[in-house]
Amino acid sequence: MTTCFRLLASFAAALLGATLTGAQVPTWAKVTPADVTAAGINVQLTGADYGNGTFVLATYFGGSNAVPAITPAVFTSPDGTTWTRRTVPGSGRTGAPRFLNGKFLLGVTPNSNFGGNGVIVSSADGITWTSSANLGATVNAPGEFAYGNGVYAAPLASGGVQVTTSTDGVVWTNRVIVAGGSSSHITFFNGKFYASCYGTPAVAGLYTSADGIAWSKVAGAPAGPGILAATNSTLLVTFFSGSTSGQSLSADGVTFTTASPGINLQTETVKVLNGAFVVTASPSPTSFDLTLARASFDGRTWASIGSTANQFYATEVAFGNGRYVFVGEFDVYSGTTTVTAGGTAGGGGSTGGGSTGGGSTGGGSTGGGSTGGGSTGGGTALTAGYLSNLSIRSSAGSGPQTLIVGVTIGGANTTGSKNVLIRGVGPTLGGFGVPGVLADPKLDVYSGQTVIATNDNWDATATPLTTQTSVGAFALTTGSKDAALVGAAVPAGSYSVQITGVNGTTGIALAEVYDLTPTASVTTTTPRMTNISARTQVGTGGDILITGFNLSGTGQRRLLIRAVGPTLNALGVTGTLADPKLEVFSGQTVVASNDNWDATATPAATQTAAGAFPLTAGSKDAVLIVNLSPGSYTAQVSGVGATTGVALVEIYELP
Repeated sequence: MTTCFRLLASFAAALLGATLTGAQVPTWAKVTPADVTAAGINVQLTGADYGNGTFVLATYFGGSNAVPAITPAVFTSPDGTTWTRRTVPGSGRTGAPRFLNGKFLLGVTPNSNFGGNGVIVSSADGITWTSSANLGATVNAPGEFAYGNGVYAAPLASGGVQVTTSTDGVVWTNRVIVAGGSSSHITFFNGKFYASCYGTPAVAGLYTSADGIAWSKVAGAPAGPGILAATNSTLLVTFFSGSTSGQSLSADGVTFTTASPGINLQTETVKVLNGAFVVTASPSPTSFDLTLARASFDGRTWASIGSTANQFYATEVAFGNGRYVFVGEFDVYSGTTTVTAGGTAGGGGSTGGGSTGGGSTGGGSTGGGSTGGGSTGGGTALTAGYLSNLSIRSSAGSGPQTLIVGVTIGGANTTGSKNVLIRGVGPTLGGFGVPGVLADPKLDVYSGQTVIATNDNWDATATPLTTQTSVGAFALTTGSKDAALVGAAVPAGSYSVQITGVNGTTGIALAEVYDLTPTASVTTTTPRMTNISARTQVGTGGDILITGFNLSGTGQRRLLIRAVGPTLNALGVTGTLADPKLEVFSGQTVVASNDNWDATATPAATQTAAGAFPLTAGSKDAVLIVNLSPGSYTAQVSGVGATTGVALVEIYELP
């Protein structure tokens, strides 16, 4: 996996202790769609996923003697609790939906006996679906999908083929992994696809491929692999011994170790949600109580994150906008969780999908700051989420290599000032295994062209570690040359944070800005960070632009997020990224994506009203408007076609 993702795993392990903690497991509410409840046993729910601000729940109706015709359908929901039925092309049984690279994918296989000639349907919004051609005679549609290296791939267990691939999610080509085998599960990890195959002892095993076409067997994988899942740092492979399920783990896809203690799975899927492996599981090897959803950051130690009041056969869990959707054969439950990661403020959610994900290392910034929060102005409680943290890891040096982060403090009807924590981290990153760090970063805060605050080497008296860790920031190495300062009583306005290397040195640095106001003290008149931005060079692989941000508070917040490349040319910036692609992640889940901005979906007037400079009409800049719940997110900017260049990522608060 890329250096950037490996850094994230190191941070997660160091800060979170690779565990989940929580004394009380919440009971989630039953939210089964009315049509499903009315159908009784003449319906089958097959799974759910989340993307582009929408939950999609897959199902099929009929298939019994009473209702012989089989009708596929999906239900969509913005919040995981209220559902609207949608029509899916074709007829037959559905697999589990997956949201990958900006679109939902769903397999549909006709007739009640799985006779083949399956199709794959796709949709960006869960409402309008496009069907592929038949996958082939006697070929059932897949039940899951993976994406990587510009390729969609899905396992097939019929028709003499084991996998099907596509570059657009519409036109699919069947491939053979190994003669005489059938594949059951697939995932993408460390730049490669991994598929589990079953058959004779000579055939069965774990296979890998960079393109989904040419496959090779993984010699060191466990025998009899089954379910597969991967975070950015760990590949999890299940195997079965009698009635007990075990798991093997790998950091490189080559060497595997048995997970201990692991968990006895009673599920057909393991998903990575909100940065953790999530499963439906029984509490013991002898119990089949499937009322629990369990999660693990490391694949070894598991904790229950939610439960249902009634026994039901659970199949899988989906997650989006801070809410879990728990799917069974005939029922759906939904809720949040009180279980947090390692006991840190704000919960975990950043061990996947980004460099240091919203809160630097997954802690978020809901823990309050020990230095207080400026004036609250006596307003009422703020019911919408608010931006409370920004972090970006990039190369930093001097001149054009200066790492620049912008922040605007204010908000409609707010008064008073804001306390913030600002950090430029270099040396401490080396302790997490990051190579080539900036040995001695210098931090300057500008208001216009005026330096209003500066720090070279942090001072434990001026910026106590307790202040830093209280908002979820990882601890700096004592006596290190990292830079950090507390900006007390910062008035409303726009500022830039610039990180340079002392004596012209260069290296990898992490820039961070935290809101120090305790969440409980935030009111409608408390100044907020209404805009945060960062400009840097965008590379490929681990060098794409990955910005972590955190939303604190209690309600959803509407945000404008932009990845600007071509329009920067008009502002005098050279070497810009010609065609940026923008993806917003919650953990490993893409919740929204855009390649080229659409003036209808993201009107220019909405952008300029938020304070954003106008984009060139018809440019290939990327823009999204999203509604997000409190939690940790990453905005990732890459170049279409693996291109590189300078880009600006911006996040604006919208009404």
